Amino acid sequence: MANINFLTIDSTSSLLKIALHVDNKSRVCNIPDQFKHVETLIPSIEKLFEEEKLSPDQLSHIAVCCGPGSFTGIRIGVTTAISLAFSLNSKVFGFSVF
Repeated sequence: MANINFLTIDSTSSLLKIALHVDNKSRVCNIPDQFKHVETLIPSIEKLFEEEKLSPDQLSHIAVCCGPGSFTGIRIGVTTAISLAFSLNSKVFGFSVF
């Protein structure tokens, strides 16, 4: 069975949350950017991959929070997740905090 490595994005609140789950280990980052997700999401993901010495093409799945929360934040997270999944040929799925 292949490894399931995945990235989680939650941009529904003023606290941007991303996590990288690799080989049954998780690295969670909470970025208090006060709704500047469009400016900080991609650089934060790049930094996380760099710190974990992982290449984005090693992802098999991307999970993104679909709400409830800020509509603009949801759009930023979902658009980023779908774009990454498309470019990396990985699967994307949504989740809710409820």
